[in-house]
Amino acid sequence: MQFDQTIQANEIENFFEGEIPEKVKKHVIDLNLKFRKISDEEYLSQKNKYQNFFEETITPSGPKRKEIWQSGWGQNLEDVLGKGVSRETLLPYYYKRGVSLMRYKGEYIYPEDDRFEQKFLSIIQHTLATKYFKDFDNIYELGCGPCHNIFEFSQKLKNKNFYTSDWVEPSITIANLLEKNKHELGVGSNNFYPQLLDFFNPNLKFELKPNSVVLTFGSMEQIGKKFDKLLEFFLNGNCNNFIHLEPILELYDREYEIDDLAYRYSIKRNYLVGFLPKLEELQKQSRIKIHSCQRIIGSAFHDGWTFLRWEKLK
Repeated sequence: MQFDQTIQANEIENFFEGEIPEKVKKHVIDLNLKFRKISDEEYLSQKNKYQNFFEETITPSGPKRKEIWQSGWGQNLEDVLGKGVSRETLLPYYYKRGVSLMRYKGEYIYPEDDRFEQKFLSIIQHTLATKYFKDFDNIYELGCGPCHNIFEFSQKLKNKNFYTSDWVEPSITIANLLEKNKHELGVGSNNFYPQLLDFFNPNLKFELKPNSVVLTFGSMEQIGKKFDKLLEFFLNGNCNNFIHLEPILELYDREYEIDDLAYRYSIKRNYLVGFLPKLEELQKQSRIKIHSCQRIIGSAFHDGWTFLRWEKLK
């Protein structure tokens, strides 16, 4: 089947509240990310994969999976120690699994490029850095993993303080290496400040500074319904600006089969649920304003990246 569709800059603008910088538009064009619709046979195959998953016994997301993330980011740390800091050594291994079915704008697609997801990620990283982060002094990524996002932001921004946090040590070690080697990496005007942070029990000594923005990118996904302490941490800090790239289950239309399957998958995985309704409740109380909530892209099983931006009201 022919790969007859291409990611367009205007689609990226629709995801991110309108106009995006010209450099991002050029990046989208240069990537030339092609894909096609899936066949009926591929759709049935994916349905069978869902059914097999529903019959499996799994360890759902939460504290019991901490060792898995320790191991995963530890693998990136080994690469960094052996080969040095680079885009490739920092990239999580789940981006390197080859071509697979994906979800885009609520529909199944089949990409042409075996690094389609990684390259689409670069579009999001570029947009966040140049449209949303450029005017802030302090940029926090909570649940930073192997620091692949922060590294990309630091390539595009100058004179910023990057506060990285995760709940496992390899992430902290990698961030320390970024700070130690920042001049050799060409990002010497920036500062990197790592700190351990457990979403389930946020350290109240972890300070969110004024003129800052907080990012979570696929990390709140892992806490299911247990986001209350983290949200309280957000509301009580000095930071007013929050951006999330997370699954938002409430956006699924469960009368639509592929959305219903994704919803059921996410519930069994114990992915983030209830966060958007809580923010909507806070908005009704005039405590916050939700600026955007837009589904973008995901794996074959669920929409992992929904863009959600909100602001505390003073």
